[in-house]
Amino acid sequence: MKAAEKLTLCSTIVLGFFILSLFFHYIQGVYIHASYPLTTYLVLPDDALGDFRGLCEMLAQFDPFHATYRGYGNNYPPFTYLSIAPFTAMGFKTGVTVYFTITLIGFLLFVWKIIRGAGPLTDINIIHFFILGTLTYPLQFSLDRANVENLCFLFTAAFLVAWRSKRETLAAFLLGIAAAIKVIPGLFAVVFLPERRFRPIIIAALVAVVCNAIAMVAFNMSPGELIYAYQTSAPSFKRFSLGPVSPVQHSVSLLAAFRALVVLVLPERGIDQTFITNITSVYGTLAPGLFLLIIGAAFTRWTENWEKLLLVVAATLLVPPISFDYKLLHLFIPFALFMTDDKPTPRDRIYTILFALLFSAKGFWIIYSDVSISVVVNAIALATMAVMITETAVRRRRASLAS
Repeated sequence: MKAAEKLTLCSTIVLGFFILSLFFHYIQGVYIHASYPLTTYLVLPDDALGDFRGLCEMLAQFDPFHATYRGYGNNYPPFTYLSIAPFTAMGFKTGVTVYFTITLIGFLLFVWKIIRGAGPLTDINIIHFFILGTLTYPLQFSLDRANVENLCFLFTAAFLVAWRSKRETLAAFLLGIAAAIKVIPGLFAVVFLPERRFRPIIIAALVAVVCNAIAMVAFNMSPGELIYAYQTSAPSFKRFSLGPVSPVQHSVSLLAAFRALVVLVLPERGIDQTFITNITSVYGTLAPGLFLLIIGAAFTRWTENWEKLLLVVAATLLVPPISFDYKLLHLFIPFALFMTDDKPTPRDRIYTILFALLFSAKGFWIIYSDVSISVVVNAIALATMAVMITETAVRRRRASLAS
């Protein structure tokens, strides 16, 4: 498929799901008088922007590693808090408004780069820009939560733009900042491996380390104190992961999808605390191997760059037991390369449809509480893409060896 065809198919699906969602939730709320979660595909309206509110409380005394929010400590690197501190220092209303605006503008600029990279500017491409830039579920959910993931995404997107512009050092610097905020984006350095470019990988790693060292000095934290803070926070996050609803709702984790399916088939069994504890324990044992299985092909020469990035995103979204939907924003990184891939395959249409499904709101069927079928569909769609890419990589390897 050509880029224009991919854009048209993806935008059409996203627009279709948005219109269906709009009418579905409007009818539920206005005519049927249903309550949340049937009235929105986002979170409880009273908790809008809740993640940013939590960051404000954690940074109220500029001492996040000795603060809690709703009984939870922290599991972020020190630089995460330092990077968001300029916004929280403005106060909640001003800070969240500025943060919201920067997130939206940054995302729109990145989508504009995707559209312009896919072909000349036409009326239909402007429509594509509007749809992908404003109506996609990952963006709307990210804006609704105002999580620090938004800032991490902006630096990762800037890294991709710099890398595609052959500005290697700048790309490495931006990737290092993204990795300093949340470690996982550092895996995007996989794009430097095909040409054996180790210098930018080293630069990115050094930037991430230096940024966090500066943050530790700013928060007056020693390495020992930091480790202790993580240890004391771990039990609260373990309790959260064993909750019957919270770790499953608006999640893209394979564990969340499995738990939702169990509730669908065996309602009482699915919310039994003993079952949840046991299945989470088993999954924790299998998770490292599952992560390596998904991401493995990304480090071979048998995958294209967009495929490498997709596998990184798939592994980092699917495997963690807690993985909320604002992380879906990172799918736009491999999507940007997929749109301009100059090696079309018969599977392009399938990939485009799966991308569009992941970009769309699908909260039409509530399985239980406020856990919708979207949890299951997103996990299956992303896992399917990972399996398809890995299978293609295996075929390429066999064909190369045979020749």
